[in-house]
Amino acid sequence: MYRDGQDENRPDNDKSGQVYIRIRETLLLYRLPPQTQLNIRNIAEGMNVSPTPVRESLIRLAHEEIILMVPGRGFFTKPLSVRELESDYELALLIAKHAIEKNIHNFSIEGIFKPNGFEQGAEELTVSANMARSWTIFLEALYERIASLSANNKFIRIMRQFNDRTTLIREIDLLQSNRFCQITDDTAELVTLLIDHNAAKAIQNLERQNNAKLQLLYELVKEGNARSLGAAGLTKTSF
Repeated sequence: MYRDGQDENRPDNDKSGQVYIRIRETLLLYRLPPQTQLNIRNIAEGMNVSPTPVRESLIRLAHEEIILMVPGRGFFTKPLSVRELESDYELALLIAKHAIEKNIHNFSIEGIFKPNGFEQGAEELTVSANMARSWTIFLEALYERIASLSANNKFIRIMRQFNDRTTLIREIDLLQSNRFCQITDDTAELVTLLIDHNAAKAIQNLERQNNAKLQLLYELVKEGNARSLGAAGLTKTSF
């Protein structure tokens, strides 16, 4: 997943960091059923590492609210929650609006990989998983770039965590052809407004996109939880 610069608190280049990334990617795509207990020893054996980096990774993921840590019982996967996601979207929008109002003149799209067809705009089509994934990566990079305009490391970290918690919702939404066209067209417009330093219209665009997402959130959460319920149980090869 794209990261716009490195967080000094993210040890992603050492062994512990690599373990964290592998576990995190599995969890963010909800490849395990909700309320699955995450057995440290099983995960460690499946990844051919010691239990220590696995335990450290699970503690970190619990702190980021991606999994649950139950005292005396261990770590468990979480179902998607409409209420939690509504709060996530509200906070992310507030951060984006603040960042744009504060420093839109420093916005640049340079360094963010644009998906195929970005310049042309979308037409009615059958959306492949690869198309949805490439746009998900682009959108998350864009949101993080917007948050970076705030020059506030806490805001940037919150936006990263927002991206993490909503990545499956984003992909499911993009897999619907009508929504794919709407999202990609709105995003192309947003990028143009940001490059033109039009803060008022860029914020209006974000608010419109946010409202559209919230209207669909219940169905998207329902689909996301159905997918995870259909996933295989935890095994040593899950990671």
